[in-house]
Amino acid sequence: MTRTSSFPIRHPLSVDPSRVERLVQIIDRDIDALSYDGVALKVSLGDELVIDIQRGYANREAGTPVDATTVFASMSTGKNFLATLFLSYVERGLLNLTAPVAEVLPEFGQRGKGRVTPFHILTNTSGIMAQSPPLPAAEAVSNRAIFDYVCKERLEFQPGERINYSMVAGHAVLAEMLLEVDGRQRGLAQLMHEELFQPAGMTSTALGGRADLAARMAPIVARFKEPGAFHPERINAINMLYKTEGAEIPAAGYLTCSHDLHRFANMLRRGGEIDGFRFLSPAMLEWCTADHTGLTSNGLLAYAAETRNWTLYPNGAGIGFILRGDKPTHGPISTLASPRSFGGWGAGSTCFWVDPQRDITFSLLMAGVMADDRHVEKASSFGDMVLAAMY
Repeated sequence: MTRTSSFPIRHPLSVDPSRVERLVQIIDRDIDALSYDGVALKVSLGDELVIDIQRGYANREAGTPVDATTVFASMSTGKNFLATLFLSYVERGLLNLTAPVAEVLPEFGQRGKGRVTPFHILTNTSGIMAQSPPLPAAEAVSNRAIFDYVCKERLEFQPGERINYSMVAGHAVLAEMLLEVDGRQRGLAQLMHEELFQPAGMTSTALGGRADLAARMAPIVARFKEPGAFHPERINAINMLYKTEGAEIPAAGYLTCSHDLHRFANMLRRGGEIDGFRFLSPAMLEWCTADHTGLTSNGLLAYAAETRNWTLYPNGAGIGFILRGDKPTHGPISTLASPRSFGGWGAGSTCFWVDPQRDITFSLLMAGVMADDRHVEKASSFGDMVLAAMY
């Protein structure tokens, strides 16, 4: 496969089993300490799967172990599914990253939102509300209801002024844009299935509830007590998203398994192609995994500056992806990963990243949700141990 100069291949000589065993021991110790319940972790060098760890419980209370069939809530890792599909529609000429959202959805442009573009949303610089809309339960699982609420709201800051992570609302807008240019002939779950999951071979991934997946799902259980980015009670309440028929929350409402998430990440590592089917071009991925926000501050983990005495460095954002960068930032990507490494993560339990320089794919799904600061710290540490095992 032809690659751009920004994505060279350099395989390590080998993986040291004794160092991988250290990682397994750390995971077992954490599970025994109730830090989380279970782990499914995969690492590939090129197309070769070299680390595949399944430890602990999918459901601790029931004694169900994590195995190859375990299904997990995506949390915000699912945002990367939607972003990838959105970028593919840009490549098809159906959408434009820098044109105002209101050109596709005029109702969105009211109350000062006329300058917001998909670029702003995908870099979390749009000013769209950070918190989830305060909707009744029946409406909170409807993407359209979320979008309608956002249309009536003002921005929290002007587009491009700063980074402020939008938990739900931003991706609801992107989803409505996809549905609009698709002619509203399909629902969002069907669109995601037919345009991404099915052709990508992600057979155990879906938006919203699916009976065969729900039976294998690790329940969402908060394993922390002190509120951080989320309150533990709010984490436990997320289970309803996957039990409500017709629920479509494109920011976080997906079910997936370790095989599927890793396959998705491998598609990105391969420059947007897998098994002969191309979703994105290398040119698009190179552009979207560059730093587009520079020194703009990001307040997502600001609470950890007070609770953990963290020093929060500027953390550049890509278009739809988080970046490793070349600074000692707090985030889920390994500190040892190459600066152009990119990926995504979700509340207290999920992440993936790609190191294009080393041709490495890393994916992690956890049962039992940690506080976000502890999770990004743990995920980064796991990544460090993985890269330290490669010579």
